[in-house]
This record gives sequence, C-alpha cells and structure tokens, in this order.
Amino acid sequence: MYKYDLTFAAMFVMDSTIYLAQIHFMFLVMSVREHLSYINRRLEYSVGRNYEVMVQVEHHAGIVNVARLVNEAYSVQVLTTVTSVFILVTTFTFILLQDFIHRGQNFEVVKVVAFSSWIIFLAWRLYSCVYVCESTTSKANETAHLVHGLMRYTKDALLLNELKQFSLQLLHSRIQFTACGLFPLDYSLIHSIVAASTMYFIIQIQFQLSSKTSCVNTCDIDLEQCIILFNSTNSDDVIN
Repeated sequence: MYKYDLTFAAMFVMDSTIYLAQIHFMFLVMSVREHLSYINRRLEYSVGRNYEVMVQVEHHAGIVNVARLVNEAYSVQVLTTVTSVFILVTTFTFILLQDFIHRGQNFEVVKVVAFSSWIIFLAWRLYSCVYVCESTTSKANETAHLVHGLMRYTKDALLLNELKQFSLQLLHSRIQFTACGLFPLDYSLIHSIVAASTMYFIIQIQFQLSSKTSCVNTCDIDLEQCIILFNSTNSDDVIN
C-alpha cells in the first residue's frame, strides 16, 4: 500500500509540473497574440506613412523571435502533455466502454462519473492549448491579409515599397507552434486524435465482441457434446 501511495504521489507531482508548464506556455502565447492584435489594429486604422509601417515591421520581427523562443523552450513539455492526454483519455474511455459492454446497465455510477470527469478535464487541457496556438496563428495570418489589402489601395511609392518588404518578411517569418516539430498545434491535431481514438475503440470493441461470441460458441459445442454423450450412454444402457 505504501508503494502505491508513493507511485501516485510521484505521478501527481509530475502531472502538476507539466500542467503548470502548459499554463505558463499558454500565457506566453496569449501575450504574442495580443502583440499581433495590436499590429493588426495599427495596420488597419493608423497606417498612412512609410515610417509607420517600418515601426510595425520591427515590432513584428521582434514578436516572431519571441514566438520561436517560446516554441523551442516549451516543445518538450507540450509534447509530453499531448502524449499523456491522448493515452489517458483513450485508456479511460476504453475502460468505460469495456465496463458497459460486460455489465450493461449494472455499471457503477461513481466510477462512470469519476472517469468521465477526468476525460472532460484532460480534453479541456488539450483543447485550451490548441485553441490558444490556433488563434495566435490566425492573428499572424491576418497580418498578411491586411498588408496585401494596403498594397492594393495605396498610391504612395515609398509606402508601397515598405509594404512589399513587410510582405516578404511575413512570407519568410511565419508563426507556428509545434510539439518538437512533430506536429502543429492546431485543430488538425484534435481531428487526428479523435480519428485515431475512434479507430482504436472500434478495433477493441470488435475484439471484445468476437471473443465473447467465441466463448458462447464454445459453450454451445460443449453442451452439444454432452447431450450426444448422454444419449449414447442411455442407448447403450437400453441395449444392455
């Protein structure tokens, strides 16, 4: 019992540390998003001269560097979070499905509520992280649309030249958050996790149902053999 308590305490401390790192990462990404929103507002309402565009170009370059540093510093923690959430959500959901298949309506309400609460909490952790990264990337893409819109309507040669330079900078300095470069932190990640989990559940349910059917068939075969043996024994007794 003491060994299990130490294991649970170690897992709790490790998960809490990862969760705190995730919260810190999300706050930094939201700060980047606010700076991008400020740049977009300036481009949309206050750009009239070339030096104003130069100021926003320098501001955007600094924000891109900050976003890259944040992504590099927290890639391992984010990868650990996504992996643990995927494993735990899949495991807890499979346990609930297996319990429902074997017990039917006689399942334990406390167990269902506990596991469902954990699944909702873990799913919220993953979604909140993905949402913050996706919204920040959308703000960065919105900057490019605003710059291209200004390029279409401006008649100032100097301003147009600065906007072209800004457009090239946006093309080569994209903001995207990834988990160690393995996959991007956007809504496609949630779609992939849901698809993989669904496929895993279908395969496991098929195995469960097939094993249950094989057990029933085995019992039927044993019963038929017993009946045949009983009939043959009775016929021998009658002959004797």
